[in-house]
Amino acid sequence: MRGRGDVGRRRRRRKVIRRVPRLPTMFQCPHCGAQALLIDIRTDRRSKKRIAQIRCGSCGLHYEMDLTDNPIADKAWVYGKFIDLYYAGEIKVEEAEEEEKEVEESEEGEEGGGLPEEEEW
Repeated sequence: MRGRGDVGRRRRRRKVIRRVPRLPTMFQCPHCGAQALLIDIRTDRRSKKRIAQIRCGSCGLHYEMDLTDNPIADKAWVYGKFIDLYYAGEIKVEEAEEEEKEVEESEEGEEGGGLPEEEEW
């Protein structure tokens, strides 16, 4: 039912607000399957090179890709290219060295018996 103010007037047309789809910030890792793959595209000012760093926060997968020859590459393009190279077997999986160091340090700390010794001044 219309109110009294609408008698004899034409109905207004509603504006349809469409949401613009955004690029995802995290992608699915092909190695472990977790939704934890981050892609960071940086430009080195000195050498004018564009480098994409791809790393997984879950399994430690790490890969760097040179984007100097492709000036319009974005995160979605880099992810697609990385997936193609991964499944084709053309890239060697490099796992992050940081995790290996952390594991070694934690093993050394367990042998000491718990609390670290206090240093004398």
